[in-house]
Amino acid sequence: MQTEILKKVQAWVDDPNIDAKAKAEIHELLEKKNHKELTERFYKDLDFGTAGLRSIMGMGINRINQYTVRKATQAMVNVLKNEYSDPKMHKICVCYDSRNNSEYFAHEVCSVLAANNVTAILFRELNPVPLLSYSVRYYQAGAGIMITASHNPIEYNGFKAYWSDGAQITPPVDKDIIAAYNNITNWNEIKWIDFESALKKKTIQYVEKEMFDSYYAVIQKSLIHPELCKKQGENVRIVYSPIHGTGLKPCQTLAELVGFKNFFVVEEQAKPNGNFPTVKSPNPEYPAALAMAVQLMLDKKADLAMGTDPDTDRLGVAVKHQGEVIFLTGNQIASLFVYYQMSEKAKLKKIKKNSLVLKSVVTSTLQDEIVEHFGGKMEDTLTGFKWMAKKLKDREDANIDYDFIFASEESYGFMGHNEVRDKDAVCAVIQMTEMALFFKEKKMTLINALEEIYEKFGYHHDTVLSLDFLGIEGEQKIGRIMNKLRAYDKTQMVGQTITKFKDYQSCEELDWRNKTKKKFEFTKSNLVCIEFASGSKFYARPSGTEPKIKFYFMIKTVNGNLQERKSQAMELEDQLNTFIKKFADEA
Repeated sequence: MQTEILKKVQAWVDDPNIDAKAKAEIHELLEKKNHKELTERFYKDLDFGTAGLRSIMGMGINRINQYTVRKATQAMVNVLKNEYSDPKMHKICVCYDSRNNSEYFAHEVCSVLAANNVTAILFRELNPVPLLSYSVRYYQAGAGIMITASHNPIEYNGFKAYWSDGAQITPPVDKDIIAAYNNITNWNEIKWIDFESALKKKTIQYVEKEMFDSYYAVIQKSLIHPELCKKQGENVRIVYSPIHGTGLKPCQTLAELVGFKNFFVVEEQAKPNGNFPTVKSPNPEYPAALAMAVQLMLDKKADLAMGTDPDTDRLGVAVKHQGEVIFLTGNQIASLFVYYQMSEKAKLKKIKKNSLVLKSVVTSTLQDEIVEHFGGKMEDTLTGFKWMAKKLKDREDANIDYDFIFASEESYGFMGHNEVRDKDAVCAVIQMTEMALFFKEKKMTLINALEEIYEKFGYHHDTVLSLDFLGIEGEQKIGRIMNKLRAYDKTQMVGQTITKFKDYQSCEELDWRNKTKKKFEFTKSNLVCIEFASGSKFYARPSGTEPKIKFYFMIKTVNGNLQERKSQAMELEDQLNTFIKKFADEA
């Protein structure tokens, strides 16, 4: 173990501000000479990524524990008070999900806020991310904090930082909070009182029922055909699972309010449980996480099955079509939403020149074609809904009028209204049910609707290859892969002629046909794109929240009938998968 790391370990066990139990965990690792684990826990401080802090729970400066949570909270308080001199803004909404220790960490957040004379507006029980975002705007708070690690494995927890617009922090605030976090070099710089004392101090307020009612009203208003839902809602049969997370109460409440009477819940997964006992991973983008929902869908002869992750910001969907169960990808779900929203609003003459659809740059270009066809405007952002929220805030700050339609990213995140400035799977569940009902009334499944889209706009096959690389060695490996891609100098890849190479770190685009470079405007990021003459392309991006690198394949085929195009697309996907895996292996 390196001397520098050993010093950090020793500083932890010698610090009088660290309690005996927290020290004992590190002493045990020292006694066992588990240098690899100690290195992982102390080689760096936790970084703020695309979603604040996120890590395995445990003791150490590179782990989620009460000390790093307190430190992150103190950093936010320091920036909040520097940013806002008005005491009315010195309030922070605090929410938590079903993960182990989430409520405890949320109370630790409140203890730091109270000690700093910042009002904590705390949810009385676990609730979804979209409600935290909404609460910040509802209470006109200066910031928000959500304790969650989304769909990560059970060992993880995290700290999502939100600002006064209800969105996750973006520059320059994120940099200010990171700097404030790093500037706290001693645990005694963090103000703290115990939770019960904070309650007595009355600096903790609880979220009121009126806030929930207001949120439910917004979701109902987002529906295109609310009367159809009221009159024919019983005609669609839906299975829903919160996968041991936070989604049950709001989704059930809204289903009843809107008129969906046949809304069946997977009882084995209804109760919140941070160990997620019925699934290997609580990530609804994986078919295995929806297995129980799918079985109930078959038992109840339902039309579709849906599941949300622990903090209810992502939605997975399985559809029953011609006796077969088909799992929709995030891109397919998003394209369906955009097509339904745009086509129905066009019929109602509600599409305007400033109708705005947002998506991440690695989300299917099928949406671009749909939006252009119906006369709206599509804009791309970096991955992460905070960048989409920033697009909206920038417009509002500049008094630029816009008509928000939808926002999405391929990783099963959807924003169906702009009163929440983050992914909202509660809204997505209700809007998806409305859409399923609408097409069912036309004797169509969602698969029929997808095929209608492909017939109109061409076949798009969008898929993701994700490669995991853990720890320090993993970070180094991912760096080598990205460097190797940037140095790629061949004119072809898997038989595809390369036309363009875009590097989002330098914001330079190289045209391979004439070897000319030009600059383009975009937020700088560690992201590269290779485009082919066929119209297909792929992106490579290290994850900001997980130890992995993702390759986004966007394959478009134009020759032959729909089935032939699908076969061509699958063949190209296989070739790209094989090539990239070998390419990464050799990096």
